[in-house]
Amino acid sequence: MSISDASATASADNAALQGKRAFVTGGGSGLGLIFADALAEAGADVIICGRRHDVLETAVAQMRRHGGMARGIAADISSPAEITRLKDEIGEIDILINNAGYSIRKTSWLDVTPAEWDEVLKVNLQAPFMLAQAFAPGMMQRRFGRIINLSSIYGVVASNPDHYPDMTPDNTSYVASKHALVGLTKNLAMRVASSGVTVNTLSPGIFPGLSRKDRADGATAGVETAKRLNQEIPLHRFGVDADLRALVVFIAGPGSSYITGHNFVVDGGFTIS
Repeated sequence: MSISDASATASADNAALQGKRAFVTGGGSGLGLIFADALAEAGADVIICGRRHDVLETAVAQMRRHGGMARGIAADISSPAEITRLKDEIGEIDILINNAGYSIRKTSWLDVTPAEWDEVLKVNLQAPFMLAQAFAPGMMQRRFGRIINLSSIYGVVASNPDHYPDMTPDNTSYVASKHALVGLTKNLAMRVASSGVTVNTLSPGIFPGLSRKDRADGATAGVETAKRLNQEIPLHRFGVDADLRALVVFIAGPGSSYITGHNFVVDGGFTIS
């Protein structure tokens, strides 16, 4: 299902976020684009960042079809200096979605180098923390804000190497970073709870059609891996963008004001067994 198809079936009220400013890291493609486009359709002005200008330009053009403001900024959020620059350039926002993520797969966890470990945690854990530091104070002052951190099913359960029979099986650094991000969300939620700002986690399961690693056709992940993962999902299908669009608008909007520190797991039941 395409983004445009899903918008006709699963989008929330197109005025739900009118007047709000949102910033989505990694918003030019994959799940990040789904989140950014859903927020734009709900009336928010949306700023996205990523490393590739061409990807950002295509995404911005798509979001502008909803009639609001959309903008892309090239940035590397693994750099604290880049985060400072982003804050200075963007100004204040109402919604922060820490979507950008990075993964390194190895044959064994014993092969992970300190540099590789640090690179994963810089993007997946350090950047969300520093972006919250940058933008939360303004949200707290205005007594409204939504911070949504993107974890994963592997922030809830361990990654089983048996699920990846025809690809490099170990992603220990990614799993560690995503578990830590769930903990960071809970702690930040406590720190800002009295200010009208909520902090929640969204943990998607397997969404092959929206990822550069297209697990649906096995081109990258492998045919046997795709089959095995599908068998492990109680609903026996991979996720599509319609499974996320209305939910992210809800978490980002006024209707979720009594929900904070929560982890929304959208995985077809993968983590319940």
